[in-house]
Amino acid sequence: MRLFAAGLALGALLGVGGMILFGSQEAGNGTPPASIEAAVADRPEPTEVPAEPPMLLAKEDATPATTAAEGAPFPAGEAVLRIGDAYVLGEDGVRPFADDDAEEAVDVVCQDIRYGTVLRTPHGAVRVPMPFTVGKDELSAAQVYALLADAPEDLPDRNASLTTRATSANTGIALIQSSGGRVFKVRVVELQGDPRAWKRSVRIAYAEVPVVKDGGRVLIEGQPRTAPASVAAKALLEAVKNAPRIPGDSFRSFLTGSYESLTELPEELTFQRRSYVALPEPLTTQITTTRYSGVLAEKGIARDGKLTIKSYTGVGVEGDMDGTIDVQSYAYLHIRGDVTGTINCGSYATVVIDGDVHGTIQVGSYVTLYLKGRLQDPPKNISAKGSCWSTFYFSEYHDRSVLESVPATKQITLHVRDSDLPVGKHKDVKPWREVIVGDKLWERL
Repeated sequence: MRLFAAGLALGALLGVGGMILFGSQEAGNGTPPASIEAAVADRPEPTEVPAEPPMLLAKEDATPATTAAEGAPFPAGEAVLRIGDAYVLGEDGVRPFADDDAEEAVDVVCQDIRYGTVLRTPHGAVRVPMPFTVGKDELSAAQVYALLADAPEDLPDRNASLTTRATSANTGIALIQSSGGRVFKVRVVELQGDPRAWKRSVRIAYAEVPVVKDGGRVLIEGQPRTAPASVAAKALLEAVKNAPRIPGDSFRSFLTGSYESLTELPEELTFQRRSYVALPEPLTTQITTTRYSGVLAEKGIARDGKLTIKSYTGVGVEGDMDGTIDVQSYAYLHIRGDVTGTINCGSYATVVIDGDVHGTIQVGSYVTLYLKGRLQDPPKNISAKGSCWSTFYFSEYHDRSVLESVPATKQITLHVRDSDLPVGKHKDVKPWREVIVGDKLWERL
């Protein structure tokens, strides 16, 4: 009996617990909502705001930002903005921003603040590119801002992204046009971060600059002067970009970019930023690329000229290549003339040569070579060593004796349009891995 009574008591306790449990679930869920909107409306507000990455603060100025709404007018040449604030450059406080119609009456609208700020610029803006620098010293955003003296005539952008720090590709500075037609250089001085977006603020500095033809470029001592790319440079770019493709043609996209002409060159020039340059005169000095780059040599590369590639780079050469191209990173090379100098391929590359080879092509990596002309001194023209699983294409006639005199390696496959060898594949032509004569791919080249 005692056991039976204990069982009844336990059952009653479980029953009450179940009623409480299921009752609480019904109270929480109730009748299923009639719509998604109703379900969202009934959802309780979160008790915590998810954390976001910390904001970056500019080192040059750590003074706490104060907004006009907090009662302090902006000092001359500065403003403190929060997301949604509209501002007229030169005024001592922000303006309320209501709709798109109000945009025309202001100069900037703060759209976002995180690792920098994004400003809506209804009257125009343009980013300021990092200048070419001689040597390895990087410029800070504050230095670029101080050196910037003018603005270009065209400011096509309707948004400006500003950051506290300059990088090799971006100064973090913009030129912004006001509703009255004046142009100002603008940079971020300080960011105040907060997990709540509406609490974030950005302090900007600005100064008016004159508008001049080809303005908006930062010039430093020893830096080459630049100008818009010439018609010849644009024609060269189109020619190399649209040339027929061979199988394995890679890295041609490295040529794509907005080019400018270098009218003066120092003895040594290193590209510290992403650069696309045209050379209106033969290259007689040394250029090194350390970022994504494109180089158009409109009048060839002279004997003393040297191009060293240390980052992804596309190269177009009009005329002969009599100097040196040292490939230490992925590259695309198109020589629209003869090679009388040296091309050293120490990294993956696609090489197209429209003329003959009188100089030397050194192959030490995976290379796709398309030679439209002939090898003029076969034992000298090709030097292969190391791991170089490569593919060569020879468009002109080369007989077996010439092919066997080339110091290739067993890792290189050769396609030749015409030869005294029968059409087909040949594995007995030393030192090549394989020689393929009369392949159908020549029908489209």
